[in-house]
Amino acid sequence: PDWMPSISAWVQLMHPEDRAATLAAIVETMEISRQISVEYRVIHADSSIHYVLCRGGMVGATEDSNWSQLGVCLDITERKRTEESVLRLAAIVDASTDAIVSARFDGTIISWNKSAERMYGRLATDVLGRSLFDVVVLHQNLNVHAQMERIRNGETLSLPDLVWTKPDGSRVDLAVTFAPIRDQAGNLVAVCSIAHDVTERKAAEKAMAESEARLKAVIENTTDRIWSLDRQYRVLVANTASIAAAVAEYDLPLVVGESALDSPFGPEVRAFWQPIYDRVLAGETVKLVDITPKQGTPLELVLHPIRDPGGNVSGVAARATDITERVRLEAALRNSEARLKAIIENSSDMIWSVDREYRILVANTACIESTKSAYGHALAPGDSVIDAPDAPIVREMWRPHYDRALTGQQDRFEFDSPLRLGRTMECFLDPIRNEHGEVTGVAGRITDITERLAAEAQVRENMQRLRLAQDAAGIGVWNWNIADDTLVWDDR
Repeated sequence: PDWMPSISAWVQLMHPEDRAATLAAIVETMEISRQISVEYRVIHADSSIHYVLCRGGMVGATEDSNWSQLGVCLDITERKRTEESVLRLAAIVDASTDAIVSARFDGTIISWNKSAERMYGRLATDVLGRSLFDVVVLHQNLNVHAQMERIRNGETLSLPDLVWTKPDGSRVDLAVTFAPIRDQAGNLVAVCSIAHDVTERKAAEKAMAESEARLKAVIENTTDRIWSLDRQYRVLVANTASIAAAVAEYDLPLVVGESALDSPFGPEVRAFWQPIYDRVLAGETVKLVDITPKQGTPLELVLHPIRDPGGNVSGVAARATDITERVRLEAALRNSEARLKAIIENSSDMIWSVDREYRILVANTACIESTKSAYGHALAPGDSVIDAPDAPIVREMWRPHYDRALTGQQDRFEFDSPLRLGRTMECFLDPIRNEHGEVTGVAGRITDITERLAAEAQVRENMQRLRLAQDAAGIGVWNWNIADDTLVWDDR
């Protein structure tokens, strides 16, 4: 009752964006007297938008009337929405990274998206209308006809391990799903295949499997005992060495999936290990040395928390290393150091070492007592050997010798003792090198050579007297070197 049919009222119902084009089409029809077919949108009283198809034409004039238009308007809203939905689906299919192909049950290909072109190496224009059985041969052992028959019976097939060889010879690993397509009545009309390129995933899985195999080989072939637990102390991994050690110590193996603490291992196992595991499960890395109760084997234990991608502790990774040989070597080293220290301490020679800043590293008792007597204070580790209080002569005398040794050369010199008059001292300064051959300090030794020098002088004097006696007696001398069988005669 609020709307009376008229041209202006009809136009007002049209969507503002469609009015001009629709009216232009009507006017054109009137001018050339042809049929009209135009789609436009109208706005209902509830503000909803509907699509309308208008078809009509001119009706000829009669004696009683002029030219007029006659037509019908159809509500095509549902059809348009269906078309839009189809277009959206088509856009999604075309944009998909999966190869999506559809075919009739006789094999005729009816759709082939962009990813199918890329994945299969064939353009849609080359395959549409051709037989799927001729174009796509995914695997020599795959009977496509048999699979198509199963799909015709309504089955959906998933084939995760297929190989496609492109026309250029390259191979692609595919995971393919075949599914039936039904019409609105539910009838099976076609088949759709969706192929996902899993080449990179397969390569990653292969690399992961190879990495796990290498890791497993390392774990299995090490003599270290390696195992891991979850938060309930259940064994996740246990290598051969850890299983054998459990048998040797407790007459029971570690079993994957079972508790590493509960019976039959006994309360003493839980009493020792649970506090350690709990510390690790709290996020701490635990290192300790323990001796096995039954075998008496010294072990170095290192336990790390296992964290999930979120950083939460999900378990414990443990390693136990037999350090019997290391303990033996450390004991031998301590004994060797003790013997060396005893030799140094009981030597009458002054023995010491300094770093590159001339600071004392080691000094034996003879060295400490001598420097105390000479300079009034005892040297201690960390003291400078060239900055003695009230003794600048020390720097002037010793620094050039230390510097020579710090360049990598051995230095030897003699000097008169400032403490014991008439005594001559011999000093050796040798460079100390690290494992890279770099000079890190100087080792020094001072020996009293007074008696040696006196003995050498006495030998020279005795030789001189012997020569005088030989000359006076007219005695000739010869020397036979037995080692090289040479004979030397003097002039006489």
